Amino acid sequence: MTGGNRIDPMSTSLAIAAVTATLAHVVRSAVQADRSDADVVVGRYEPARSDQSLPRVSIWLYHLAHQAARRNVAPPRVRPAGRQPSRTAALELSYLFSFYGNESDFQAHRMLGAVIRAFHVSPILTPQTIREVVAGQRALCGSDLGEADEQIKLIPIDLSLDNLSKLRAGYIHTAPAVSIAYKASPVLIAF
Repeated sequence: MTGGNRIDPMSTSLAIAAVTATLAHVVRSAVQADRSDADVVVGRYEPARSDQSLPRVSIWLYHLAHQAARRNVAPPRVRPAGRQPSRTAALELSYLFSFYGNESDFQAHRMLGAVIRAFHVSPILTPQTIREVVAGQRALCGSDLGEADEQIKLIPIDLSLDNLSKLRAGYIHTAPAVSIAYKASPVLIAF
């Protein structure tokens, strides 16, 4: 870097996967504080009858939206030698968190409370946590999301019963589970 100009870090195309992996890490830490045998599944989870009582949380990226106001954020002022100025996609990632477990000891409700508490206490995916998760995931090698200037905030989404029912009917083919939704925003990807 020369002349006091700085290079604004942006994320690679691995940013979406890095956000999902970081959320899985945060959720796993929160629920395993209460239940060491709790598991986290990324994607839609359809429990078999034999494992419906096992404590599990599924994290499902069900919607992605572009932030219209930031659609064409100006490229960084200075780029490393040989790199062209880039454009940035500013995204909002919407996740559904569904909780499964033995109802007799309120496993799903306890895990739900643990996750809400974790997201309320720390509503930002910190660069340090992102870097630790990325370093431990071979599939995320090359992600620089932990170096991005703008922090990713977790924002609760109030899904109406009607919207939640439509979401489940269209995409989830299992019995209803205790669920909450959060948005991770902004996720900036340079291209």
